[in-house]
Amino acid sequence: MKAFAFRSARALLVESELEVTLPSLWREHSLPSLLKMADLVVRQLKPPAPSAIQHALPSAAEFIDQLHELDPGSYSFRYPVGTTGLPLFESTLRMNLLVFAQRADSALDELSGACIYLEERFISTTEIKLALAQLSEGGAR
Repeated sequence: MKAFAFRSARALLVESELEVTLPSLWREHSLPSLLKMADLVVRQLKPPAPSAIQHALPSAAEFIDQLHELDPGSYSFRYPVGTTGLPLFESTLRMNLLVFAQRADSALDELSGACIYLEERFISTTEIKLALAQLSEGGAR
């Protein structure tokens, strides 16, 4: 999601806007927030993106929503112990890693395809620039 947002910002914003937007992007960890921004970019494309690209984000959204429900903020899988020394998960987490990996791979494949497509063809619109600017103001959370 960050790659998608970064490529969008790099393609659409002038250098001075990038200097303001990118530090906020690096601090943003909410996958649903990043997904909303990515979805806005795809919906604003003229001519419209192919249907496979348009369906990539909603397809990945199911996995992202499940992951966010399990780990709001997306910290626990990267940092199982917080700065206080206590576990970030309140109890033992049990999951089928093979199923998780399969769903994650599928979502990442969808997002990767969208990134590649957008990198090859980007058209700037005012709405997309405004959405990206919200990151610098903290409005995408």
